[in-house]
Amino acid sequence: SQQKKTHELIEVLLLQAQIYDYLNQTDKAIATSYEAYHLAPANAFVLNSLGYQLIDYNLDVSKGLGFVLQAHQIMPDNPQILDSVAWGYYKSGDYSKALKYAQKAVRDMHSNAVLYMHLGDIYLALQRKQEAFSSYQKALKADDGRTPQIESLIQKKLDSLQPEE
Repeated sequence: SQQKKTHELIEVLLLQAQIYDYLNQTDKAIATSYEAYHLAPANAFVLNSLGYQLIDYNLDVSKGLGFVLQAHQIMPDNPQILDSVAWGYYKSGDYSKALKYAQKAVRDMHSNAVLYMHLGDIYLALQRKQEAFSSYQKALKADDGRTPQIESLIQKKLDSLQPEE
């Protein structure tokens, strides 16, 4: 059916956007996410993908936060969406809101390196260095989402911190 073909196309576009993101081809990642958005503007995964990219690339944090908050309304307990909301609040400077969402995301999906890295960044912004250090250590041990690029970034963050005694 046409609906099934559209759903499959959206899945392919989201995967393609992730690949472009991994390859640091920001313009192509955003364009692909927008293509998916035009096909399914109420799809939580599409809203989250597009919103996260707008936030993470610092293209339009406010607009991106709007997209991820829409996704959160549709799927309030999805850890990846919770992380995107946290990241949007973090990039907006609302660290206390960011912390609330990041902690819930990590509780629900405790094996993802990026979620722990984001949590560490939020703790660091809140001047909670010991908790940031601990989160970065957990990020390095996490099984999911740990690419060489992410691992290097986390290690740099760890190296810049000394645990408080």
